[in-house]
Amino acid sequence: MRLAIMPRIIRYFFCLILLFGLAGRIFGETSQERAARLAQQSIELRKQPPLRLTGTEQEAQAFITKAKDLAAKVETSKDVDQVIKLFSEATALSPDYDQAWFGLGAAYCLRTFYMPQKTKEEKAQALEYLGRAKSACNRALALNPDCPGANYWMSNILITEANLRNIAVALFRLPEILRYSQKVEEVDPYYEYGAIYRTYGMSLALMPDWMTSSLGAGPEVILPYVDQAILMEPNCFSNHNVRAFILNKMGGKENKQKALSELEYSLGHSPDSLAGYQADNLLRQKEARILWKMFTGKEYPDQ
Repeated sequence: MRLAIMPRIIRYFFCLILLFGLAGRIFGETSQERAARLAQQSIELRKQPPLRLTGTEQEAQAFITKAKDLAAKVETSKDVDQVIKLFSEATALSPDYDQAWFGLGAAYCLRTFYMPQKTKEEKAQALEYLGRAKSACNRALALNPDCPGANYWMSNILITEANLRNIAVALFRLPEILRYSQKVEEVDPYYEYGAIYRTYGMSLALMPDWMTSSLGAGPEVILPYVDQAILMEPNCFSNHNVRAFILNKMGGKENKQKALSELEYSLGHSPDSLAGYQADNLLRQKEARILWKMFTGKEYPDQ
């Protein structure tokens, strides 16, 4: 199937695959070299002194810190409601502070993860929360178009929204999703320990084999980027799970064993091993158990 006769939106999707498959040649470096360079870019960014906050931004930041601490430990929708309340108070204190607005958007998106989404009414309620999430992130982007958090969460909000609708919506929104993701890579490639590469990796891994083989580019092209994320912070379990999924997708006995080793890391370490990620790590441990059964046909053997 040639790109020239494919619908425009599908071509955007294939261009993404080609971008990562050819990245090393485009930039005169291997994928491993490019991933290392981008990781160093994020490391250097974190060495810079924090921006000076205004008086109202400092007040808002106190609420943001409380919200993040609570978000790291959420277990129920009521917990998320408290996170939303704290971020809302931050936006009221400092309406021109982008960090408060994208945090509110992220909280609204997080709320949908703790909602049933089977019936038409349940999906409509989740979409309502996603609408609020988009409004909050758009406010942050209006204040600071380069805000990595706002761009990252906007891409995730659109992906979550598309999943609640249908594949046609997902394909229609793909260029917009890519635009937000590419802005994150431009400003802070390893924001949230490589979050955009996890998104790319899972997207590629979920593609049908005929689609990736026709281009000669599979999910393995993302591995160097995920590897760098793990080097930067080994205790973000999400990266181990994504790496496991990609390795298993690649096939072969050796890759399968490597995939299981990644899942063992997620399941064998405390979710408290990375501050601010306790809740996410707990979710990733549940995910790792599901993947273990998917890969082996058996339950994970607890020690």
